[in-house]
Amino acid sequence: MRKHLTVVHFSPTGGTRRAALLLAEGPARRIDELDLTLPAPTGRTFGPQDAVLFAGPVFGGRLSALMTQRLKNRTGEGTPAVTAAVYVNRAFEDALLELNDCVAAQGFRVAASAALVAERSISRAVPAVSETCTACGLRTAQCPARSISPDDPKHTDPERCFLCMRRIARCSQHAKAYPAKSKAMVDQRLAPLRTVRRKNALPV
Repeated sequence: MRKHLTVVHFSPTGGTRRAALLLAEGPARRIDELDLTLPAPTGRTFGPQDAVLFAGPVFGGRLSALMTQRLKNRTGEGTPAVTAAVYVNRAFEDALLELNDCVAAQGFRVAASAALVAERSISRAVPAVSETCTACGLRTAQCPARSISPDDPKHTDPERCFLCMRRIARCSQHAKAYPAKSKAMVDQRLAPLRTVRRKNALPV
């Protein structure tokens, strides 16, 4: 049994990270983390002696395009890997297969996979900014898609924003929030799922 595991995660609001670390607790004594949520200037290569757990959130049955893009500068040399798609009680659809394909294309050998259930954080609208915003710059620095203008942090580029809700989770002033109309729409759409309890799955 390998005593060292690297957890590679894309986790805008922290839910995927928490799920991945819980999954990683058993098989490894030492755990390192590699966060793909924000752009990183350098890549990394893993050898056959390493072990890696890749985890990403599901958006509408798919992985985030940013995650698949950032996986391209993480390569393996026949490195054993575990993959995990984290979804919100609806369906993970093809996201796990997509993650497996991406990881395999980078030289990793997928030994096992899991679909993990977590709390939802997605909305179908760009979060609104309240008057409590102090323009501290945190949201700009922490945005995975770089969709928030550094010159006008109250403005979000809707073409780049993929509605990950990181800005809501990270804002210490609680200045970002779901627009009420959008929240009501999402709540109504997801209401039938409240009576459904999905279980974590281990398809591979």
